[in-house]
Amino acid sequence: MTIDAGANAKQLITIVLAAALAVVLAVVLGSGVVGPSKSASAQGSNRLAISTTVYPSPTNSIPIGTRMDFLITEYNPTSSRVRGVTVNDQLPAGVTYVSAKPSQGQCNPMADQPVITCQLGTIPARGVAHINVVVRATARGTHSNVVSDNLGNQASARFTIVRRLYQ
Repeated sequence: MTIDAGANAKQLITIVLAAALAVVLAVVLGSGVVGPSKSASAQGSNRLAISTTVYPSPTNSIPIGTRMDFLITEYNPTSSRVRGVTVNDQLPAGVTYVSAKPSQGQCNPMADQPVITCQLGTIPARGVAHINVVVRATARGTHSNVVSDNLGNQASARFTIVRRLYQ
């Protein structure tokens, strides 16, 4: 039995693989620049690396009403597993929450707050966990999506929402 996943699934798989490769390269090369949105990554002195990337790209002209994806990647470059990993995504002004889906564990949006908390559990040695947060662009301006984990790592990605191209 063959299932045709379609162009959207193939594109998402390509994006996830590209983001994972970008994280590995950023960790190995220490560049701190990940993905097409030039995500920033500030790492604590511990064993994990975190990054976030905004889609669609380019990120400097996203029209109001557009569905956006924040791809968060938590990477464990060590030879030991890391237990009890939790990631928080502080959603910026200018977007509304739609959904959050982790590759492992579970995500819970906080009631009446723009914070999404994801309990990823254990990340194996040299393992990666992803979270795809879906939002809708609602207000013009330049915004930053800030993510952090419970080990002190933080990353952010900037994007600009513009007026609709046609109304």
